[in-house]
Amino acid sequence: LSDYFNQYILKQDVYDWFIKRNCRIKFVRIDLEVLCEAHFEHTILNNIELCFDEKIVPKIIKPLQNPCINQRIRCVEIKGDQYFEVMEVLFLLLSCGGSVRSLTIQESNLSQWIEYLQNIAHDLKELVIEDKSADIRMYLTILQNCSDLEILSLSYMPQMKASNILVSIARNCPCLYTLYIKELTYRSESEAEADLTAFAEECPQLEELSLNCKQFTNQLSLIHI
Repeated sequence: LSDYFNQYILKQDVYDWFIKRNCRIKFVRIDLEVLCEAHFEHTILNNIELCFDEKIVPKIIKPLQNPCINQRIRCVEIKGDQYFEVMEVLFLLLSCGGSVRSLTIQESNLSQWIEYLQNIAHDLKELVIEDKSADIRMYLTILQNCSDLEILSLSYMPQMKASNILVSIARNCPCLYTLYIKELTYRSESEAEADLTAFAEECPQLEELSLNCKQFTNQLSLIHI
């Protein structure tokens, strides 16, 4: 249904068809260009996922000023470099609705606009970061404001100076039940095992753990719980 609706979302007769039959769309994924043209005075769009595949320009943000839009946005995907001034406005507008529960960031210039993310971080339930340029301090800065986070996925964790990254994650995100880290590197095997052991004690409610780490002495690079 979402693909069909993407194709015809600009046609008024499609809206009329849904409205006359008292139909509601539970979830729809639409392109940013389509979002700017859609007629959001209708209430058939209840859950919206924003996908920014290209650099966002200021004029594109304007539709988000409409509460009919920002109050229905549940998921946001950000890819590639973005203007930090635009990201500031984006996250401010998204915080007005307070409805964003899932955020995905892929190979973006996160370090330049990370402070603006805090506007919605406290509402997030799921956070996915796939960015090799991100460092540990950047991750922890975000997670300090994600106390309700339930699902966390980090694609890359660089060589650590601190030895308790997993424990820090658990303490910042006490509601976490799924953690995935594609690549995790410690300075030694002892630090790796100590952090994992402490993490298990700090986060007993965890249901799923997936770590790729070469420092575990049991020679199992991928651990699942």
